[in-house]
Amino acid sequence: MLRDLEQDNKMEETMKLKNLLAIGISLFAFSAVSADDCNRCDPCPSLCDACDPCDGWSAHVDWLFWKVRRSGLDYAVDGDTNTSTIFSGYPYGKIRCLEPTRDSGVRVGVFKACDDFDFGVRYTYFSADDSAGITGFNIFGTRGHPIEAVISFDDLDLAASKYDVELNQFDIEAGYLFRTDCDGLVRPFAGARFASIDQSINTVYDELTGSTLATGQATLINEKLDMDAFGLYAGLEGTMDGWCNIGLFGRFSAGLALGEFNAEHSEYDVSAAHEGHVTGERVLHAKSDCYQIVPNWEFTVGLTYDLCDFCCVDWNLAIGYEFHEWCCLPDFINFDDDEQIGHLARNGSSLGFDGLFVRLGASF
Repeated sequence: MLRDLEQDNKMEETMKLKNLLAIGISLFAFSAVSADDCNRCDPCPSLCDACDPCDGWSAHVDWLFWKVRRSGLDYAVDGDTNTSTIFSGYPYGKIRCLEPTRDSGVRVGVFKACDDFDFGVRYTYFSADDSAGITGFNIFGTRGHPIEAVISFDDLDLAASKYDVELNQFDIEAGYLFRTDCDGLVRPFAGARFASIDQSINTVYDELTGSTLATGQATLINEKLDMDAFGLYAGLEGTMDGWCNIGLFGRFSAGLALGEFNAEHSEYDVSAAHEGHVTGERVLHAKSDCYQIVPNWEFTVGLTYDLCDFCCVDWNLAIGYEFHEWCCLPDFINFDDDEQIGHLARNGSSLGFDGLFVRLGASF
């Protein structure tokens, strides 16, 4: 009987091994089929989201490396000492301007697809600041009120200025996917846009050369220009398959927004101030509020690389170059004559951002 039990145990173990082997072969075959489905080199790849009960989601995060493009960032005229005696009291030399450099930003987005429709949200943040300055003789200031309430702006020894800009943009977007014979897709889209762009210029003029404001007659000028805008936009984007996992993509959109603008111009007498603690009497303060229709557009082009399914997520890497433009904006408050009140120079300007971006995307 003991021998029979041993034979029965061996048979049961053999059956278990056969069952485990059969299960292993089945899992291997299923994984092989799934791997084939995830092959991005397949001209018509199938979905790889069978292990996720909630598919159709996608998300991306972008690193932005943009540069600000705008005019009207002058702060002084560097006078020519060889000719200043001939043209006394008049600017004669090179106009000095702030030159924005590239700074980093971030953009994140989350979208949900329903058949060929998709909708989602996107948030963009970018901030930059740049400064410049000159010292010497016969420097002419360009940002102060012509009444010369504190110092004369036509015979300076120091001029220094700093420009700051901050963009916060929130997009709500919906689109429809048209597939083009499995070689790519075209997606028309439309959405609503909320944007806040704050700009400021802080400039110091001094009649005595030095690194501090402890001596001499000095003026500090603070200028602000803030925009809060809401509007609609529409556009077209698409991708085209290239060699295996590498593809080409592009995007263009245009929109109109209603913007509320708040501008402010203040000048302070900081002649007696000390370095690190700039205080003084405000001698001029002007404010302006207005509403205006603002056109805006964007253009993007780049390359994308699709990665095979990993942990039930399809990953995507992209790198590209993009342009963004806000057109016909009011400029900083400016006074353009020698009268005591001064006439306002009502200039228009455009504000642009352009540069590289790198994207990590995921679909699940």
